Amino acid sequence: MLATIATQPSDVIRARMQLGGAQKGATALAIDAFSRDGVKAMLSGATPRFLKRSLQTALVWTLYEELLPVITSVTSGKP
Repeated sequence: MLATIATQPSDVIRARMQLGGAQKGATALAIDAFSRDGVKAMLSGATPRFLKRSLQTALVWTLYEELLPVITSVTSGKP
């Protein structure tokens, strides 16, 4: 969650640049967005990223826990 919060502002700026703000530059876009909407502008879209990361992490850990015994038995030669 901390990584998402830390990287969200740069993702917001990147998305704004891709949507046609490239002629302004990243710094100008960041200042403009922050002056209009404050911190809310920099964290827009964070909720879907939180949900995505949570689901991905749950899936990876579940698969790991389920596949570890199978992989261990295959590598050790036991059925």
